[in-house]
Amino acid sequence: MMMDAEEELLQMSVLEKNNPIIYKLLLENLLVNHYAVFKSFLIRELKKKPSIIDVNYVYPDPVKKTLLDIACSQGKTDFVRLLVDNGAETNKINEFHGRAPIHFASEYGYHDVIGILLDDSRTNPNLEVNRETALHFAVQKNYIMCVKVLLDNNSSPNIPNSKGVTPLHAAVTLGYRDIVDTIMNYSRLKPDIDSYRDFRKKTTRVLLINKYPDIILPPEEIQKIDFNVLRFYLDANDEDHFLENLNKIEEKQIDHIDRLIVMCAEKNFCKGIVGLLEKTKAETGDGLPYEALDAAVKRGNYQILQQFLKSGSKVDGDLVLTAARELGVPCCSGVEQGSRLKCLKIILNQPGVNVRCEDDKGNTPLHYAARAEDTEAIQLLLKLGSYIGHKNVLGVPPLANISPSLLSDYFDSCLHSSNDRTDEYEIEFDYKCLMPHSVTFGTEDSAVDDFLTSNYQMNDPCTMEMEPLRYISQQPALKHLLKHPILSSFLSIKWHRIRQILYANFVFYVIFYTLMNCYILFMAYNDGTTTNGTSKLENLETKNSDIIFLTSWNQPSMLLTLTAALLFLLASREFIQLISSPRHYVQSIENWLEVTLIILGIAVLCGAGSQVGSIVILLSAWELVVLIGQHPRMSTSIQMFKTVSINFMKFLFLYAFLIFSFALAFFTLFKNGDDSKFLNPVQSLFKTIVMLTGEFDASDIPFDLHPTLGRFIFVLFVFLIAIVLFNLLNGLAVSDTADILGKAELVGLVSRTELISYVERISIGENANSRGKCCIQLMSNRFKLLGFMTKRILMFPNYLPLGKISVKPYKSNVIRISGKNHQNKGCRNFSMDDKIVDSARAILSENNRVSEGEKIMIELMNINQRINRFEETLESIERSLKNNSLKPTDSIE
Repeated sequence: MMMDAEEELLQMSVLEKNNPIIYKLLLENLLVNHYAVFKSFLIRELKKKPSIIDVNYVYPDPVKKTLLDIACSQGKTDFVRLLVDNGAETNKINEFHGRAPIHFASEYGYHDVIGILLDDSRTNPNLEVNRETALHFAVQKNYIMCVKVLLDNNSSPNIPNSKGVTPLHAAVTLGYRDIVDTIMNYSRLKPDIDSYRDFRKKTTRVLLINKYPDIILPPEEIQKIDFNVLRFYLDANDEDHFLENLNKIEEKQIDHIDRLIVMCAEKNFCKGIVGLLEKTKAETGDGLPYEALDAAVKRGNYQILQQFLKSGSKVDGDLVLTAARELGVPCCSGVEQGSRLKCLKIILNQPGVNVRCEDDKGNTPLHYAARAEDTEAIQLLLKLGSYIGHKNVLGVPPLANISPSLLSDYFDSCLHSSNDRTDEYEIEFDYKCLMPHSVTFGTEDSAVDDFLTSNYQMNDPCTMEMEPLRYISQQPALKHLLKHPILSSFLSIKWHRIRQILYANFVFYVIFYTLMNCYILFMAYNDGTTTNGTSKLENLETKNSDIIFLTSWNQPSMLLTLTAALLFLLASREFIQLISSPRHYVQSIENWLEVTLIILGIAVLCGAGSQVGSIVILLSAWELVVLIGQHPRMSTSIQMFKTVSINFMKFLFLYAFLIFSFALAFFTLFKNGDDSKFLNPVQSLFKTIVMLTGEFDASDIPFDLHPTLGRFIFVLFVFLIAIVLFNLLNGLAVSDTADILGKAELVGLVSRTELISYVERISIGENANSRGKCCIQLMSNRFKLLGFMTKRILMFPNYLPLGKISVKPYKSNVIRISGKNHQNKGCRNFSMDDKIVDSARAILSENNRVSEGEKIMIELMNINQRINRFEETLESIERSLKNNSLKPTDSIE
């Protein structure tokens, strides 16, 4: 009988007092049908990390059931659905009652509960307890609706109990004609009425003929086990009966073996996989379908995956991507995050695996691992050589989702040392994570491992190497990583390789600047000697409106020729940059200033006059300042100047309306005075801006027109603008300067990153695949013009064939390039910066210190284990001695 709710509550009162109160509350609310309270308690406790309750908790005597067992016993459908959705085991057998949840529901006739249980893919409708399935229970109780639900969900009518009685056999014996007809007509598996005999040695066919002769029976035959029979048990989540029938088939007689393997992988049937592989004698995995490997990974079944790989299955990029992608998928019932990570580890441990594969969206395994925030997976992928700067189709690199601390730890692991405490002491810098996907490796060393071959053989030889560093420099949370020896040394080598080009460009521009300014000053001097202060160009334009070239200024032809030649070279330089990378070129404000300088320079050479010449002087001087700032030692000062200027303009913009208001007030009050400084709003604004710097000239201001109000507004202007606002600006400048000086090293590295990144983008240019066909010719011309720069600025693989360098601190920090038998010309006179080497040595020292600490902890743990074993031995000896001392006393008594 079904236990009454009041009796259950009474039994609850005798539960042990040390049970958690939450279990009592859950059971109480289940028994009295308080679903909302029950759900609230359950969800709240399960969401805690870690959860303090076990949804499969078995209540002690006298209940001895789980919550799901009780809900199924009492037909509480809402509770059953809630428990199943939150991870309750549907196949958990209650050893005390000899039932599983589906048996409880079948025993008490709750077909709707059976339907809910079977809606969960984990539930096995043919689960046996004491050799009886749920269908046996439903038949014995004559619950025809339960029988129909079970048959509709792949319950087998051919499973015998310990007495050799199948559910159909039991229905015939008990005289349940409706159930007999239901099984004969609704079973998805053909009923076997000839294979099994009861204790009277009678088959089901004999009973049917004797009891129901009107039923038309199929001809007698031996049941053949084929693909459909095996698939039936797989659909029913019944691994035991699947194996039982599989073992009855001879080797190599199984049809559609691939489909069965895939289904076993989807059902997490590891024993089934092993059985199928043994039956087919699968010595190699070439014939195994990819869908099976994919299913094993998605289900997080690392044991099945190991079986596939042991059989010789090959791992490709799609499987690596699937394993990484699944890390970020919410775990469903029966799948654990730890199992997914184990699958990824197993895959990555295979030889020749490519961790730089991409899907159709451009995402790599590192993208997916970073999105899932799986620290261990990220570390493993980085260790195997994943590229941190690869952007997907949306332009997002893996760096966007990797924490700065994790990146810093990984960069620390890229530093290695050898030959410690000797003159040959070396520090190795490993740049694998900075190698683009397009690198093609050629090596002189035959010992290069399979990792390089599988991960770095691509096609396009020109891919920008500065993208990850540029992204890091633009992110406030990552920017400080540029000071790490791995990145700072990479920037230092890059700068060393292109510094000659930058120096040549600087020398060229200094010559141009000198000649252009000399020419303008010479023309301005000649222009000042003309009568009535009017230039010759203006006089001639008044007379005949003809264009007069520089020859009318009586300038020396040599100075004009040299200036024009250098201006032509400057324009050619800018034109080459423009056609090389139009998108990057037009995004730079400095390039627009250079274009303006070229246009105005041409105008000056064509006689534009002193006003244009003055603008050219200013623009050329600013360009010179920018070029000086490209040097590492000057970058901080120039950046300080830029930052203070921009912040000043931002700050003044907020108060511009106030300054303008004072200018209009002065114009309104003093426009009728003898002083012409306030005759109109424009002059008044100009005078007000001059007064902002402290040049008041108060004696020249006509206060007599409005003595009281005029002086009051003037004093107010002095207080608000000249004192308060001006001191705020000074404080802002001091704050910005102090901030930049405090981050001088970082500011210099950011500036160097931007410079090298720009040079690299201009040298390599736009991607040919992203441009129209009309640009193909321009692309070919670009490679001819800037090919030498591309060879200089790209380091992989020609300059760094293995992506590593070694620095010898005790030999003036000289650099040795790994993978080359001879010293590279580019490094022959180049040694690593002392600060970078010192920082690397400090990190290595810290890592060694941590390693020593770990060794000490391990030794302490071993000592602790030995002490514990020693104490156990002493206790056992003590017990033996006590027993021996009691024996004489016992004998006397």
